[in-house]
This record gives sequence, C-alpha cells and structure tokens, in this order.
Amino acid sequence: MKRIRLRLLLTIYNLLLVISPIFAVGTSGIYQHSVALTGYISPETGKAPTAYLWIPEGCQQVKAVMLAQQNMTEEMLYKNEMFRERMEVLDVALVWVAPWFSQNWDPTTGCQVIFEEMMVGLAGQSGHRELEYCPVIPFGHSAQATFPWNFAAWNNDRTLCIISFHGDAPRTNLCGYGTANVEWGRTRNIDGIPGLMTFWYFDKEMAELAEARYAETRGKQTREIGEIKTEWSKDGQTLTITAPKDVRVEVICGPLRKSELRQPMINDQLSMINYEKYPYECGLDNPKRSFTAWLVAILDGDATYKRAVKPFEVMIPH
Repeated sequence: MKRIRLRLLLTIYNLLLVISPIFAVGTSGIYQHSVALTGYISPETGKAPTAYLWIPEGCQQVKAVMLAQQNMTEEMLYKNEMFRERMEVLDVALVWVAPWFSQNWDPTTGCQVIFEEMMVGLAGQSGHRELEYCPVIPFGHSAQATFPWNFAAWNNDRTLCIISFHGDAPRTNLCGYGTANVEWGRTRNIDGIPGLMTFWYFDKEMAELAEARYAETRGKQTREIGEIKTEWSKDGQTLTITAPKDVRVEVICGPLRKSELRQPMINDQLSMINYEKYPYECGLDNPKRSFTAWLVAILDGDATYKRAVKPFEVMIPH
C-alpha cells in the first residue's frame, strides 16, 4: 500500500508540473455514470448536485477513486487525456461533483453521509461494487484545498493520500477557503496518510523533482504577456480571442473548447484563437458557473525568459 501511495503521488505531482502549461480540456462526455446527491440542495442551483464517475477503460477492479468538487483546476485535470491515461494504468477512477457540496468537510453538515450514499449510488450505476469501500484520494484546489485534510480525518482508514493543490496546511490559520478550521477533537488525526501540498515535500525524491523544475527558470528574466481581446460572434456561439504573437490561450474551466487547432495570424504581431460553446456537465441552470469560463494566456519561456501566464475570466452569452 505504501508503494502504491508513493507511486500515485509522484505521478500526480509530475503531471501537475507538466500539465500546468497545457490546460487541455476535452469535450463533454468523458464520464460514463452519474447520480444525483441525496440529502443536499445546492444554493447555486436550488437542486441536488450531480456526481460524475469516470472508470478507466478495461478496468476490472477499481484500486482507488479520486474525489474532487467543482471549483477550477480540478476540472482541467480530470479532462486532461494525459492524466486519465496515467490513472488508467493505476486503475484509479475519478469522481467529480458539480456544484460542490462541501467546502470544508464539516460532518455536522451531513457531508459524510452524503458521500457514503453517493458512492453506493455510483457503485450500483457502474457495477463496480468496490466503489463502496475502495481507498479515496481527496483532491482540492485553492478554495477547495481544505476539504481533503478534513475528509482524511473522518475517513482515516479509507484515505489513500491527500492532495491540497495550491493549498493550505491543516490545523493552522492558513485555510484555503478563508474560514475557521473544522475541529477534529481528541480522537481524529491523519497519522500515516501521505499528504501533498504545493511547495511542501514529504521526502527527498519529491523535493529534488521540484528543485529540478525551479532550476529550469532560475536566473531568467520575466516578461509581460500583453493585451488579450475577446469578441463573441453575433449568434453568441463562438468566441474569438486576439492575443500577441506566440501567446496561446487554453481553457481552465467552463463550457468552452477550442474550435480550431491552428492559430491564424492577423499580422506578424497578433494571432487569433477561436472557441465554441459546448454542452457542459454542470448544465445551464447554474447562474454562477454555467455562463462563465476561466482561461489562461500562456507565453512559453526560452533561454532568456521565464514562461508567463495570465488567467482571465470570460462571460458567456445566455
């Protein structure tokens, strides 16, 4: 089990490093199964959130399941083909819940019961009964970075490892979601469960991987990406982004995908990238998320300059 945990954490860490400039987002429909959560009504939609399940192709028995909730880069990671290929090798399934149902995993809200009933439902839908008891990898980014620690405290015997990406530290005032810690009391802990928190490393091998990554840019100059312009077509279906030369724009989250692989040049200084709306897993009834998308402009580095990134939000016509 220890070897599986280490291999999984190293795989995910390496992918987070190499995926960060890729932000590949596939089309809708990667998930094979879904269930509505019981016992919770989302304030964002006025109805139950949906849990989506991806099972690796050809998987006979799921070894572990990664649990994430709708936020931001969780969506990008799940839809990245490279990441799913690695999870396929490990027989790790993916569960994504939209909208989120627990930001801090406070059991007084009923989140523990909701989770257990969700896994039973997904097990029944998929025919993979092992989902009811298999190890879980709670994964959360930024505002969702607190729940993995607390999930592990209440599921100590079921948590394979903890991933708090761009995260926080448990039992401190560094909570990623900006509110007070959930009290674990005297009976709960996360002893023996490896945890990964961005720029904190649990062993020499992990620290050396990070150091090698930093060494690639040490001493190089920084530069600005420049102005990014967006324009929707008259029918509200296609978004054209005008960016400086050599800048590419990728989707982090939201109902947008590239409609062209190539980037036509306007002149020797500007290029265009076209995107289109597509059916989004979260539906069209979420005023907060159905009509916004986050994208990132990326200017790759070279021998002189560091890579530059510029996240920005796009409002989508109803």
